[in-house]
Amino acid sequence: MGRSGGNIIPILEVCKDKLAKDGILVIALATVENLAVAIDWFKKRSWDYQLLNLQVTRSASACNLTRFSSLNPIMLLRASLSLLKT
Repeated sequence: MGRSGGNIIPILEVCKDKLAKDGILVIALATVENLAVAIDWFKKRSWDYQLLNLQVTRSASACNLTRFSSLNPIMLLRASLSLLKT
């Protein structure tokens, strides 16, 4: 949820209202703080969720060699209304 300005909760509420019955909600988060807010939102509503942490590296020149330069990790959070606890 890049450029959310810290407004994760209103965005999640809109997504919840618009999500199809068997829909899947997947959000990408770049900060630990936004991840914590999102997890808390799902926990308070008794949603099951899954997390995936992705680490990406990009090649960069190092004289006549090639090295990898790490980018910030991205967290993917997946939830589905069909996964709701009853």
